[in-house]
Amino acid sequence: MNIQIETEELSACPVCGSREKKFLFTNTDRMHGIPGEFGLNQCKDCEAVYLSPRPTLKALPQYYPDDYPPHQENILEPSGFLRNIKELLR
Repeated sequence: MNIQIETEELSACPVCGSREKKFLFTNTDRMHGIPGEFGLNQCKDCEAVYLSPRPTLKALPQYYPDDYPPHQENILEPSGFLRNIKELLR
């Protein structure tokens, strides 16, 4: 799989806007095997943990398979819910 993922580096905490951060560790995508490494940082002011670099909003769909539930019909609608139950019972 040779996928190029567009990422963005955050210069400030997405929660409080502070530029003071502590690097925690780097991790990879283990769920779908998408290549790339992502750094987890913790804001020194509000303690929020966030990815940086992180995938851009445009790149996020590349991380999810086509059968990921939000990509399908709304299962909360009665017709979708009943159809899914019927398929499970077959």
